[in-house]
Amino acid sequence: MSHRQAKENLIPAAFDNGHQQKQSATLILPFLFPTEHHFQPEQAQAEHRKPAAFNVRAKLALTGAMASAASKAESVSNTRPPQYMAQSPQHPQMVLGPNRSSVAAPQKILSSPYGIRLPHHSARLTNNAYVKAFCTASQTSLTTLDVHFRSEQGISAQAVSDIVQVTCPLLQTLNMCSNKLNAEAMSFLVEGNWPRLTSLDLSHNSLDTDAVQVLGEASPWPLVQKLNLSNNKLGSGAIAHLISANWPNLHYLDLRFNQMDMLAVSELVKGKWPEITHLFLGRHIAQDAIHILVKEPTANKIEWPNLQELDLSCNHLNAAAIGKLLQGNWPWLHTLSLWGNALDASATSKLSKGNWPQLKYLDLSANLLDADAMRGLLKYQKWRKLEVLKLSLNKLDVEGFELLAKAEWNSLRELNLSFNQLPWLVSDALKTARWPALQVLDLSQNNFSQADLKLFADGNKMMHADINKLEPLGYWQFPQLHILNLSTTKKHAT
Repeated sequence: MSHRQAKENLIPAAFDNGHQQKQSATLILPFLFPTEHHFQPEQAQAEHRKPAAFNVRAKLALTGAMASAASKAESVSNTRPPQYMAQSPQHPQMVLGPNRSSVAAPQKILSSPYGIRLPHHSARLTNNAYVKAFCTASQTSLTTLDVHFRSEQGISAQAVSDIVQVTCPLLQTLNMCSNKLNAEAMSFLVEGNWPRLTSLDLSHNSLDTDAVQVLGEASPWPLVQKLNLSNNKLGSGAIAHLISANWPNLHYLDLRFNQMDMLAVSELVKGKWPEITHLFLGRHIAQDAIHILVKEPTANKIEWPNLQELDLSCNHLNAAAIGKLLQGNWPWLHTLSLWGNALDASATSKLSKGNWPQLKYLDLSANLLDADAMRGLLKYQKWRKLEVLKLSLNKLDVEGFELLAKAEWNSLRELNLSFNQLPWLVSDALKTARWPALQVLDLSQNNFSQADLKLFADGNKMMHADINKLEPLGYWQFPQLHILNLSTTKKHAT
């Protein structure tokens, strides 16, 4: 059977007239849709915060409504291959991009003489001509402004000056990322009269201590709740100026990809931001700075008492750092990202003691986890509300998986075990697992043979029946399962 015929068999006549099956199921198989995708570890983790978000470069078997959404997406998108777009079953208004990450649903782009005018009172400026036209029109209803110059020189200080002269009394979201902003441009930007501004993105620029000093001294927007300063040149001096700014409503702070040494972290914890709920410190934070970040509560102060999400990815953290991390008193923490560190069995044994009763999302991808590490991770099993567990890019084998299958996580919805060392024998271990809420299971890029994967080759049967009725899925206790990813590259297939 040709690949084309196999694809047609996967999409039955039920697609006609937009008819939708009683239960949607997506099965991703490599031998039906071969691909030359070359995996890159950082690419796999680029967007990993949304449930059911996989880095799969394979065509999807789409059910009725999803196929309809893909068809519409093809007609409006010339930037993404149409075969990689599908409607998200959890969020029908969103569209999944090539790496299954959510992007805005395709909408009609309105023509405008001053750049790209998007729906809902938004505008995007990409060059000086657009800025000039933008400044000549009324912007009294504008709520979102996206300024992204595509030139290598970035945006000029004069262009920033022109933009801030425009009256935008309702502006709430300003995106100035990737414009090579510096201290001079910042001196003009802080003159913007935007009393309702709540979200400010200054990531991927050239901001340094001088630029942040200008921002901190002006403190022009006290209502800002979300501040993104990732991918700049911020060190301890810049952080000292940042905490002096007036940010009483700050909830979200992203400082990833900066120069966060011990001195910088020492300055950061001085910030009077009691409302901080989301803190991102991935990349380039000193390992020894963890104990400063999470020093034990005192009678007068608790560090980040309302913290809900913490990202410490790619910081080479080990067991000693995890031991210090446990001192953080964060009763509301629900998302913890530790991917790309140096966590082993000793680290997971300590991590399992974490007193975070609300934890729902845990990312331990790209570490040094093996069977012993799984034994340590499951030692206490405190996280009864865990919904998403990501263990990709580790060294898990059958023994480690058998230990994992014994975990009692009644709320687990997504389990990612891609890029490990799992043979097909794990299908037997899955028979003992009891995860009644599991919806997404990613076993891609493991040691499965083509013969193993052909157990799932009957696409027509899959589309006309619940995937749990197929062998060996019929023995699995996952009544809610609707996405099973078994894709593999030639390198992994045997």
